[in-house]
Amino acid sequence: MKTKIIPFNAKMAKDIQDGKIKGKIKTRSGFPARIICYDADGYGVKMLIVLVRREEPKESCSWYYKNGKLSPEPESRLPHRDDLVLEVPDDNEPQFKPFDKVLVRDYEGGEWIPAFFGFYTGIGGSRYRAVGGSFWRQCIPYAGNENLVGTTDKPKEE
Repeated sequence: MKTKIIPFNAKMAKDIQDGKIKGKIKTRSGFPARIICYDADGYGVKMLIVLVRREEPKESCSWYYKNGKLSPEPESRLPHRDDLVLEVPDDNEPQFKPFDKVLVRDYEGGEWIPAFFGFYTGIGGSRYRAVGGSFWRQCIPYAGNENLVGTTDKPKEE
């Protein structure tokens, strides 16, 4: 399943932990995190108590602010590798398997080209790789879009 990283939200994190929605709580650097308290008294400020698994089988305990930040620094600071984020399913991303028929192109206004899907690269821009080795920025299912081959038209919104 294709996922995306979104900014931390305490209510959504609780729903993830309670199994109400799918997702994972992680540090920005990818370590799994588990919130054990959502309203700890941190000297007059409500804080989170979080267990982070940086190595098996150990977890370390840290205090976090309600916004998922490890530090009270202003919001304008650069994200810290230990700040919390949420990993959730990317419902807008079509799920392709190797050798699925697809249409690919690099940019709006480019022609749609038929291809066989290879794999997701995980790289931001050209994240789709077709069988044969070419990288593409846009990839849609061939089925239902056959009329787009060789055109620059936009696919129909579902």
